[in-house]
Amino acid sequence: TTETTCPAGTSSTSGTNEFCTPCAPGQSCTGSASASACSNGQWLSGTTCTNCGAGYYCPDKTNKYACPPGYYSSTATATSCTSCPYNNKCTGAADKVACGAGEYSHPISEYCYTVPSGYKKSSSSGVPDIITFGNYDSGDTSAACTAGKYCPYTG
Repeated sequence: TTETTCPAGTSSTSGTNEFCTPCAPGQSCTGSASASACSNGQWLSGTTCTNCGAGYYCPDKTNKYACPPGYYSSTATATSCTSCPYNNKCTGAADKVACGAGEYSHPISEYCYTVPSGYKKSSSSGVPDIITFGNYDSGDTSAACTAGKYCPYTG
């Protein structure tokens, strides 16, 4: 009798083993003496544990999924994607992208929208704020009218 190395995808423990056993889901087996479980944020690619990568998440150690639109993942070992914050857009990639000047977005959005006339970008929500009487649009904010000038309502 001779010793035979277990084939990839199987393992055996030392002792009186007569056969190799298949790896359990989420475990790496390269024909070694024992199986090793993939770490959080990794997936089993063939017989090797591999990091998910930015823009992806691995919730169960056996599969890799792309982040859906409205979410992002900037780490290589994510177990879930992060929801996109307001005033940012997320296309399901590795990172969020801030909306430009005069644009806004709702949370969990993949698009930025133009702030309507008479409104300003909100600093506390994904809904534009109305510019109130006595103020004017100064880009993404509003400012009080200065002495000697007037600010007609434009909403």
